[in-house]
Amino acid sequence: MKEIGKIIKERREEKKISLEDAHKFTKIQEKYLIAIEEGDMSAFFAEVYYRSFVRSYAKYLGLDPEELIERLTIKKPEREKEFAVQENPKDNKKDIKKLLVGVTSVIVVALFLFFIYMQKHISNIPSSDEIPLQNDKINNQNEFEKELSQESSLVADIKQKLDVEAKSTVWIRVDCDNVTVYEGIITEGNRKSWEADKSFTLKIGYVPGVKVLFNGNKVDVLTGSVRDVNTIVLKRQQ
Repeated sequence: MKEIGKIIKERREEKKISLEDAHKFTKIQEKYLIAIEEGDMSAFFAEVYYRSFVRSYAKYLGLDPEELIERLTIKKPEREKEFAVQENPKDNKKDIKKLLVGVTSVIVVALFLFFIYMQKHISNIPSSDEIPLQNDKINNQNEFEKELSQESSLVADIKQKLDVEAKSTVWIRVDCDNVTVYEGIITEGNRKSWEADKSFTLKIGYVPGVKVLFNGNKVDVLTGSVRDVNTIVLKRQQ
């Protein structure tokens, strides 16, 4: 990386281009340009982030991006060490606790509704003159179950929408329903949208650089972030 940084810095100085001018053209923050020139990999969230910025910077300076990328000879254990992001075990415990509370609440509500339903629709064994009335109750029950099925189908058809707007150049990864649909750089001023049936998992490399909307509502991406990096799970809204 230091060799790549030295080549890039020498070319920039040879062309008499300032870091400010390079930032204005490439839309890459000056701190990342400096990190590239100094060979400081720790400034980047992931290797793909570093490679993408190197390509953009080298192309701007008239260098061959792929030739520079081929010079990367970092061993895998070293890459993992440089790009490791510490997880907060407290956050994991909070998430598990919230999940358990949510599941318990759903079970309690379901049992309560089932009890009310049973109270309304189940009676003692009818006598022969009560059979027509019992048949009406069965018909009403069938209609009720049919309506519930239709409502469930309508809820299942509702798509969840995610909008990401880049306030500065930023790396993100988006999973829709546990399937990765995007991983890369969004340059400043650009906006991308995705749809999912149930949930999104959004990994952001620089949270101050994005504005996130989930079903039209702004999402707090700063809370829980570590070194401006955050992973956010957005689930279906009923």
